[in-house]
Amino acid sequence: AAGNRDEGATVVYHSIKKRVTGRRRRLGVPGRVCMLTGRQKIRGYYRTFSEKKVYRYWRPNTFWKKIWWEREQKWVRLYVSAAGLKLTDKYGLEYMANRAGLDLYSWCRPHWHPGSRQPIALKVAITTEGKKDRKYWKDYAPKLNQGAALADIMPGPERPAHWWNPQPYKPRNSDAQGPAKRLVVETSQES
Repeated sequence: AAGNRDEGATVVYHSIKKRVTGRRRRLGVPGRVCMLTGRQKIRGYYRTFSEKKVYRYWRPNTFWKKIWWEREQKWVRLYVSAAGLKLTDKYGLEYMANRAGLDLYSWCRPHWHPGSRQPIALKVAITTEGKKDRKYWKDYAPKLNQGAALADIMPGPERPAHWWNPQPYKPRNSDAQGPAKRLVVETSQES
């Protein structure tokens, strides 16, 4: 009698890390991260009966919620935590958005409209790129939520160029260098 065909086979699982993209990723708050407070999962452990450490995560209670924006008289749909929602009830949506660095005017536009992309990440961003953007907030904070989207008022900051994110091509100024130099090749005729 032949055995099972899978007998002795090893199972190999490949973990493919999927990159989270989209508007919230560009703002620096991907996954289960509150857009107003920046709350995210925290790592800890619990002990079993035999006192073994078992590592686990505690995740924030986050959900999509429509919040009323009093100044513009419209609903804004945000991904917030329960704690962020309580703070919004206490202080108001605009105060919390300014504290987090969220441009409500650009967030309310559909993502395909011009001006819907915020030039810099949120103040509460957790990604590496978002944390690097915090140094630019001193210039942008006074203009945040002042009647127009940040992208309409100010351009994005001049970030240093990297090999993976090169600056757009700029042609050289031909007047400053004079006429183009010609290559002269001398040929010698040997007999």
